[in-house]
Amino acid sequence: MIGSEFILVAVALRLAGGAGYTLAVVRGRARPNPVTWFCWALAPLVAFAAQAQDGVNAQAWMTLVLALGPLTIFVAAVVRGRSWGTLTTFDLACGLLALAGVAAWQATDSPASALGFAVAADLAGAAPTLRAAYRRPRAELAVPYLMSAVSMVVVLLTITEWTFVAVAFPAYILAINSTIFAVVAHRGAARRTRPVYVPFVERRLDLGFDVDGNRLDGARHYVLRIATRPEARLSWTVATQAAEVHSAAEVHFGPDRPVDADGAWIRTVPGEHWSASFHLRGPDRDGFDHAWALEAITLRA
Repeated sequence: MIGSEFILVAVALRLAGGAGYTLAVVRGRARPNPVTWFCWALAPLVAFAAQAQDGVNAQAWMTLVLALGPLTIFVAAVVRGRSWGTLTTFDLACGLLALAGVAAWQATDSPASALGFAVAADLAGAAPTLRAAYRRPRAELAVPYLMSAVSMVVVLLTITEWTFVAVAFPAYILAINSTIFAVVAHRGAARRTRPVYVPFVERRLDLGFDVDGNRLDGARHYVLRIATRPEARLSWTVATQAAEVHSAAEVHFGPDRPVDADGAWIRTVPGEHWSASFHLRGPDRDGFDHAWALEAITLRA
């Protein structure tokens, strides 16, 4: 164990982490969940009140300090006003559960029960941020959570009598902050280093004859029609022409561009037969082969 004076180190770590996170919110580098940070400000106040019933000591003051950073971050999130629009039913439900934990504390006179309800309320408030950290790690900062976890290690090392009231809350804060730090650090690193792979498939057709079975004549005009379902997102290539297809497209072939040709045009040489190689590419998903239709090359009148 270490002396109680080391509690100041824990306080400094906690305040520094909160200040850094608040600055990131102000600069738009972090988008905190306001429900979480409101609960994280409220729950330590409840825990402090519970601890104060047994007498205010160094650990109780540290619990009070836990409320200052979250309260500042909550205010910064409100001022920035960028996070409220992203709140979900899950976030609000967690907030209500956290408030229920606070109400349960008010209904008990037992410090141990009150602290248990405070931990449950804090955990309910933490759930939205834990989920957001997994889904959008770049909207969070890992270092403040690590600093908070380290500060709780210091607090635990200063405890001389390991009772539930003295140990439960800092041990919980250590666990939840370590978990969020690990999620943000791991998921953030994975997003930065792992390439995004979208599997694609390709179909190739060699076209050397028109719809009537005649060889393609470079002196005549032809049209190739490609049709797809409206929701399909495909790309195609014929010879040197390439484009994306979202509903329908036409490719024109001939020695000169037809006046009414809205699609791609590929020049052919009179007196020579020619052939085309058609490539179609799209997402590798069920129904790809039924998402498009390729008509035979048709001789224009």
